[in-house]
Amino acid sequence: MYFVKTSLRSDSASAGVIQRSSSSDKVISGNKLVTDMICPKCGTKNDDGILFCENCDWRMDIPYVPEKEKGEKAKIFAPVTFVLGILAAALVMFQPIASIALGGVGLLLGGYSFNTSRVYDAPSRNMYIAISAIGLLLSMVAFILGFSRF
Repeated sequence: MYFVKTSLRSDSASAGVIQRSSSSDKVISGNKLVTDMICPKCGTKNDDGILFCENCDWRMDIPYVPEKEKGEKAKIFAPVTFVLGILAAALVMFQPIASIALGGVGLLLGGYSFNTSRVYDAPSRNMYIAISAIGLLLSMVAFILGFSRF
């Protein structure tokens, strides 16, 4: 059985008539036995000598490094913002200066953690958004009330 192999390689050995052996993962090209290439991104078996994966169009000569999960910092900063908001709100009556300071830090960190939580790709994304929003609101209220008590 003969197949015509097409490829983006520039050498003359990459195009032409080749013979496929009985095994589905081996190709005989001239006198050479060639095995299939596995895509580094999706794991699809491709014929040797091709430049791009037939399944995902990933360039075969470039190793695939998966992106880090976006929003990982939401796991840390959302609860910290929440705690800072509660502490700042609790200190309004007793220590207005500490309430202003913690409220200001909570506002800065709350804005960051709220936006970080929005890009988080996980089932618990909405929980981190809610925790960040509550901490941000508590920090804002404590910051404003701290100035009114001062």
